Amino acid sequence: MAERQSKKAAKRQKKKEKRKAVVEAERDERARSKAARTQGEEAQGEEEDESVPQPQSTYDKEPPGSLRGLEQLFALNTDDKRMVCDLILDVEKKGLWQPLLSSLTIEQYAGFVGKVNLDFDKPEVAWMLGTQLTSGLTSAHVVAAVRQTENYKAQLVRKVAPKVSDLGRGRAAIEAELTEWERMLTRGDLDRAEREQAKREHA
Repeated sequence: MAERQSKKAAKRQKKKEKRKAVVEAERDERARSKAARTQGEEAQGEEEDESVPQPQSTYDKEPPGSLRGLEQLFALNTDDKRMVCDLILDVEKKGLWQPLLSSLTIEQYAGFVGKVNLDFDKPEVAWMLGTQLTSGLTSAHVVAAVRQTENYKAQLVRKVAPKVSDLGRGRAAIEAELTEWERMLTRGDLDRAEREQAKREHA
């Protein structure tokens, strides 16, 4: 009797060991299969990395003091008025940017006024850029800048009027860009600036 029970126990033990071996074998097979898939995916990813161009930065940094560098600053900044102010007032930046700002053409000057992202900041930026021009701010500069402004034409003219070097000759051209209401708004500032200019010329 005891011998029969011992044989049954041995058989049960063998079955347990066999099931355990089968489970471990299946587990090992699954692990090997998973590892193979992972390696295949990594290899495919490496191939794709080599064949597919990686995304580039939208902007490559342009050299400071260059025309393209200034265009890039206007494109990237959210506060263009402060940016221009820094270029003019910051000692280190002024040394880099003054040669360019002082030699802007009429088209370049007006173009940068037009790039100002907030329309109500355009009069201030037009004035700041105008102060940097070695040749002086002319009525042609103002006409071109006004054409780059939607809603603040009168404010721009009033702001830059004292700086216009040929206001006596160019006032009519400036006023031709304004509506009747805008001409009325700017009349006092233009009259005052024209008188001050005449005084300086006859001093």
